[in-house]
Parts: sequence; structure tokens; C-alpha cells
Amino acid sequence: MELVAGLFAGLGLFFIGLNNLTRGMCTLASRNLHQLLQHATTRPLKTALIGIVSGAATQSTTALTFITVSMVMSGAIGLLQGLLITTWSNIGATLLVFLATIDLHLFLEMFIGLLGIAYYFGLDKTESSSQLLSLLVGLALLMFGLFLIKESAASLQESSQWLDRTSLRQMGLLLLFVMGILVTLVTQSAASVSAVIITLLGSSLLSLEQAVAIILGANIGAGISVWLIGRHLTGSGKKLVLCQMLTKVLGVSLTLPWLIFPALLGFLQQHFGTPVTVVLLILYIQFIGALCISLFASPLLATLGRLIVEDASEELRKPKYLTPLALEDAESALDLLEKEQYRIISNLPDLVKQASPHSPAAQALSDSLVALIHACNQFCMELINRTHQQNTLERALKAQKRNELLLELCRNLEQLLVHLEHHQSNPTSRQLKTTLIESLHFVLLCFDDAKRDIGEIETLLMLTSDRSTLMEQTREALVFSRTRVDEKSLSHLLSATARFERLIWLIHSYANGLSHEINLIKT
Repeated sequence: MELVAGLFAGLGLFFIGLNNLTRGMCTLASRNLHQLLQHATTRPLKTALIGIVSGAATQSTTALTFITVSMVMSGAIGLLQGLLITTWSNIGATLLVFLATIDLHLFLEMFIGLLGIAYYFGLDKTESSSQLLSLLVGLALLMFGLFLIKESAASLQESSQWLDRTSLRQMGLLLLFVMGILVTLVTQSAASVSAVIITLLGSSLLSLEQAVAIILGANIGAGISVWLIGRHLTGSGKKLVLCQMLTKVLGVSLTLPWLIFPALLGFLQQHFGTPVTVVLLILYIQFIGALCISLFASPLLATLGRLIVEDASEELRKPKYLTPLALEDAESALDLLEKEQYRIISNLPDLVKQASPHSPAAQALSDSLVALIHACNQFCMELINRTHQQNTLERALKAQKRNELLLELCRNLEQLLVHLEHHQSNPTSRQLKTTLIESLHFVLLCFDDAKRDIGEIETLLMLTSDRSTLMEQTREALVFSRTRVDEKSLSHLLSATARFERLIWLIHSYANGLSHEINLIKT
């Protein structure tokens, strides 16, 4: 029983360390990961190398897949580049497997001692050093867990009676294959399952063929796991998730001959040893799957394009005018940024027409507008960092202020619709809801028409002038209305009037800024 407890303790430490290591790697890598991914080009070899490095940096292909999905859906990188990054990241993520093949007992003891000294002398005071030390502690726990698993498995090997009753050798390959799938669905990491299996190979608990069966199942499980997490995605996101799953399936399918013809495994085992043979097999699974997807990427994406149609909301979240090349000329970049902001404004009336923030269409439109605003803000920040001329810098700062107003406008609009969605059974309440929706829709249409026309802007400024007195009278009439309004409906309606008032002020502020800019240009 003590030996089994040691085995479970090793597994526990391994998974605790793996969790800390993965989170730490993702946190530290995220600072530069987006810039690294944005260096992906139309040159497949360079993009594949970026994918491998990114996989090694994050040690989580699932996390990297969805980071890449978000960047593709926002237009930061192309779909083909995203495909190559996600498929080749599987090779980089196998770094964890190599740790299981190395005997680092003496190094591990020294490593844990140095970590303790670092904490004792307070080297974790800053945020960056604390994150780094947390990552290293995770690595130490992971390695110590593997060491305990190896030691417990070796001790179990000496217990022949225990092995006769419980050895995994009695299980068939198909059952172990299914077990690999199920364990990976729970752990969300094929690399972690593979690392544990390599550690167990040092004992008689598993044969080489059985280890291969579990590893093949783990890779299928990883593909299913990505699909389950991303099954609700649409358009480009769904294509990338499907391709990642297909990468795993192809890798496993083209590795099955290793089990069908055991002589292949025997040859490698004889020349390289069991652990190295398994590592080579794992690398082969990732490499052959990524290679097949890369060679047929264009026809594969074309086929998926016919099966999966990108929706309008996904197209909206991609910047239409903003490109890295545009940053080379600051004034032109600001003109393009302004056009992107007008594109956001032109879609606001459609959001009001939905009149229900929880409908799929309204939610998709709102999320797309917010994503586009964030893309504009990132573009603007990059422009500000590159700009040194006073006039251009002032114009860029004003554009950034407009981004902030647009983001707040979208957020308040969403909250207004939430309050108005509450069921209104009272005639007065229904009338107020209709009035607010129609009035806001009209103002937003005028907002869309205004743009750079000074006459339309002046009209918009007049429409959005101070309405606090009118709104206060509306609230008083609602509170003292003869027709009964229940307390919950009253609360929602009063909040809706406050949101409406805030929206009008935001539109007025935006129009006022445009008016000042146009007048400055004229003078």
C-alpha cells in the first residue's frame, strides 16, 4: 500500500507542477507571444518555426490554439499562418516529454535548495521575479513527481505477487488506447500523459507496445479535447480547431504501422533504448501530422471554406483599413484609423435594432464591435509610440480618446438593452421603452450620417445637447404615474433612462471633438 501511495503522490506532485509550469510559461510568454505570432509570414518554414517556438514557450497547445484563433478572427494574422502555427506548435510542446527521459536526481536536489534560498532572501518581491520563481517551483515539483513515480514503479517491480494481480501488462492494446483517450480528456495534456508513461517504462508495469497504444490514444484525446472546447466557434476559429484535431488524427493514423509491425519498434529499441524510442515516436506523431496538414493546407482550407461560411460578425471584427504597413506614414495611418472608427459607428444602429442583448445575433455584433475597437486602440498605441511630431501626436491622442468613447458607448448601449429587455407589462413602461429605443436609433443614424460633414455634426450636437432636465421629468413622471409599475420594472426603467442619458452625452462628446478638429483644420 505504501508503494501505491508513493506512486499517487508522485502523480499528484507532477500535475501540481505541470499546472504551475504551464500557467507560468503562458504568463511570461504572453508579453511577447502576440508580437512573435505577428511575425508569421507567407514563408511556411519561418511560420512553422514560430509555431514550434511558441509551443515550447507555452507548453500548452490548447492555450496556444485559442490565442491563435483570437488573432486570426481579429485579422492580426492570416488563416494560413494560424494553421501552420497551431499544427507545428505540437512539436514544441513535447519539450515536457524530454524531461521524463533525463535522470536529474542530483540536479533536482540542488535546484530545490537554490529555490528555497531565493525565497529566503526575498527575491520574489517584484512581480516579474515572483512569476519566474513560481514557474521554477512548478518545474521542480513536476520533476520531483516524475522521480517519485519512477522510484515507486521500480519498487513495485520487485513485488512479483502484486504484479501478477495488477500489472497493466494484462490489459489489451485497444483498452489501453481508449484509456489514453480518457485520461487525456481529463488532464487536457497529451504531453503530460506521455511523460508519465515514459517514466513507467523503467519498470515492468508496461511493455513498449502498450506504452505506444496509450500514447496514440492520448494524441487522439488531445484532438477531441480541442474540439470539445472550441465546438461553439464559427468561421475561421472552427476551421483552425478542426485542422488541429485532424493533425492529431493523421499523426496517429500514420503511426499505427509501428504497432502492426512490432519489428519497427524492436529495431529502434535495440539501437536507441526504450525511452528514446518512445520520444522518437512522439516526435514522429507530431511531425508527420503537421507535415501532412502543411503540404495540403491550401486545398484543405478551400474545402473547409465551402463547408464553413464565415459570418458577418466575424468579418466585422477584422480591421478593414488597418495594416502594419500603414504605420509607416503617420498621417495616412490616422486617416485609416478614422475610417475604421466610422465603420464602428455605422454598425451601432443595427445593434439597437436587435433590442435584445442576449440574442445570438446581438451578442455576436456587440462582441465584434468591441473586438474592433480594441484593434483600433492597439493600432493607435503603436502609432503613438512611433510618432515624434507634435501635431501628429496630438491628433493620435485625440483618436485614442475617440476609441475610449466608442468603447464606453458600446458598453452602455449593451447595458441599456439589458434593462429594457426586462418584461414590461405596464402601458406606460412599454411606451417609455419604445420611445427610448426609437429615439436612440434616430440619434445613432444621425451620428452615422455626421462623420466629417460640419453641418451634420452641428445638427448632431443640437440633438444631443443637455437633456438632463427632460430625463429628470421623465423619471418623475414614471415614479408618480397613476398606472401601477412594479418595483423591479421601475428599477430597470430608471436605470435605462440613466444609461440613455449617458449615451447621449457620449455621442455629444464624440461629435464635439470632431467639430473642434474640423475648425482647427479650417483655421
